[in-house]
Amino acid sequence: MGKLPSFQFYPGDWLKDPQLRMTSMSSKGIWIDLICAMFEAKERGALAGTADQFCKLLGCSREEFDLFLSEARSLNFANVHEMSADCPQAIRIESRRMLRDEKQRQIWTKQKAQQRKGTPVAGESGECPQDVHLDVHEMSHRSSSSSSSLKNGDTESVAGASGLPNCKSKKATRALAHPWPDGYVLTQDMRRDAIDIASELDITLNVDREFEAWHDDCLAHGRKYTDWPAAWRNRLRGIPKFGASGINGNRNGARPQPTSPKLPTAAELEHRDRERRAGARAERSQ
Repeated sequence: MGKLPSFQFYPGDWLKDPQLRMTSMSSKGIWIDLICAMFEAKERGALAGTADQFCKLLGCSREEFDLFLSEARSLNFANVHEMSADCPQAIRIESRRMLRDEKQRQIWTKQKAQQRKGTPVAGESGECPQDVHLDVHEMSHRSSSSSSSLKNGDTESVAGASGLPNCKSKKATRALAHPWPDGYVLTQDMRRDAIDIASELDITLNVDREFEAWHDDCLAHGRKYTDWPAAWRNRLRGIPKFGASGINGNRNGARPQPTSPKLPTAAELEHRDRERRAGARAERSQ
C-alpha cells in the first residue's frame, strides 16, 4: 500500500465532539495515538492485537487501556471487536471514518487507472459516490460547517479529507448569443406578450412602433441574445425603468412631437397696447 504523508485533523472538531468530551484524559490520549498508528497500519483504519500488545504500542498501563475499551464501547466513538471466541484476548479496534475513506480512496485509484487505459468505469457521469459521508464520533471528521454542507449534498468538500479527487458535475453547454436573426418579425405570440406586459405595467403601448424601435436599437448597437423572444419581453418590462417616456417615446409608444410657440390672443394684444400707451403718457407728464 502506498504511503500517504498525512491526514487532515481539525482541532475544533476534536474539542467539540460531545462523546470525546465525556471520556477521560487518558482515553483521549490513547485514541489519538491509536488513530495515528491506524493511519500507518497495513490495513489503514484498523489495528488488531492483544491488550498487552496495545499497551506496549501506546505506552499506557493495563488499567488505562481497559478504561479506554470501556469508554469506547459505551460512548461509541470507536469500534471495538473481539477477534474470536477462541481467543478473547485478541481485540480489533477500528476508526469508522478512516476505514471508509480508505475504501473510497482505493475505488477512486482503481477508476483513475482504468480511465488511463481507456476502460469505461462506473461513475463516469461526474457524480460523487454515495458512501462519502462523515461520522461525528471519529477523530478525523470534518468541521461542523463542512458537515452541514455534506447534509445538503455537497460531497466535494470531503475529497480533500481523504485524498480523493474532487467531484465535479458536468456543465451544460451554453447556447451562443447571436445577432438579430434574418427575417425576424413581430409574431402573434410576441404581440400577445407585449399586450399582457403593458396591462401588467398599466401603460398604453404601440406594439408595432415599439418593435421597430427595438429592431433599430439592436442593429445600431450590435446586440446579441441567446433567446430573442425573452429579450423582447425583458425590453417591455424595462419600460418603467426609463421613466414616463418609456424606451422609444412616451408611455403610449409615440415619440414626443415638437410643440410650436403659443400665439397671444386678441384680448391679450389689446391689453398690452393699453399698458404701452399708459406708460407713454406717464413719461410725457413727467
